[in-house]
Amino acid sequence: MTAPTEVSRLPDGSPGTPAPARRRGPHGLLWLTLRVHRASLWGWAAFAAVATGGLLWLYDIARTREQWDGCGGPGRPACPPVDEMRLFDLLSNMITFLPFAVAVYAAGVLVARDLENGTAALARTQSVSPARWLAAKLAVPGVLIMAITAVMSLIFRQAWSFGTQQAFHPWHFDAVFHSAGVISLAHVVLGLAVGALAGLLAKRTLPAMGLAFAAFLPVHLAFNSLRYDLWPRVGATGFDAARIHSDPVLGEMGFVKDGGARVQDSSCYGVASPADLQKCLDVHGARDLYLEFHPSSHFWPIQLVETGIVLALAAVVLWAAFRLLGTGNATPTSRQEAAA
Repeated sequence: MTAPTEVSRLPDGSPGTPAPARRRGPHGLLWLTLRVHRASLWGWAAFAAVATGGLLWLYDIARTREQWDGCGGPGRPACPPVDEMRLFDLLSNMITFLPFAVAVYAAGVLVARDLENGTAALARTQSVSPARWLAAKLAVPGVLIMAITAVMSLIFRQAWSFGTQQAFHPWHFDAVFHSAGVISLAHVVLGLAVGALAGLLAKRTLPAMGLAFAAFLPVHLAFNSLRYDLWPRVGATGFDAARIHSDPVLGEMGFVKDGGARVQDSSCYGVASPADLQKCLDVHGARDLYLEFHPSSHFWPIQLVETGIVLALAAVVLWAAFRLLGTGNATPTSRQEAAA
């Protein structure tokens, strides 16, 4: 059944020209964005379907993993038909490097291509402000990609929690830290912001994509290097320090000399008893052992601190992008439009 057509009335009450019916559903700039980028949005949806299927498979593998301990022996169940560690690494790296794809996509497909082919200039002739054009370009795909990222991270965390110590990498492994928390969402937002700014600066699809990747790479590496300095470590001494399992990336371990100086050295790590520790200390001329490390309880504090920093950085980059757009420097000149 079609919607009734509104009819305008003349001052004397007689019917006038039928008024156009109000259009329901997406319209205007939202409809245009969905229409122009429908192919890429379907591509993101297909990626989400494949990745979610793989994550659900990983979840099922992790959930039943205890049944496979000692598999393949006499009286044991058959071993799993898939190498779960390879699947785990593939899916965790997929989530970890998703912001790179987002930055490249935003720079080349969402922003620079419209500047290059004149679509942005056409939008201005339809009384669409540059800020509104850019906001629509980022918001529509951004909501979809963030929803995809949130679902993937949630399923990954559920799968990872089944086998943290037994099978999969620990919490401070870079790919796990990105995939099992909330910082993946923050990095996706930053990827959108970096891509938008790169697209406005380069104004050409391929250069913009390269610029976005080159700009996002040092940010990614910097957070991986400095992440565990965002939250204070806890300390331990003596035999407690010797028996605590800690990865070197999470802190440092060493000797305390007679003068109080600290020397990094892991020679006495893993001794069996306090007496063995004392023998080891005597051999190295030390009076005590120290350890500074991040326990697993620091996962969420570090996650939240990094998320706040990344979102603040994304806000600055977005401000720069809209500021550049407002000055008109991101708009192609007539010569550039003719060349396109």
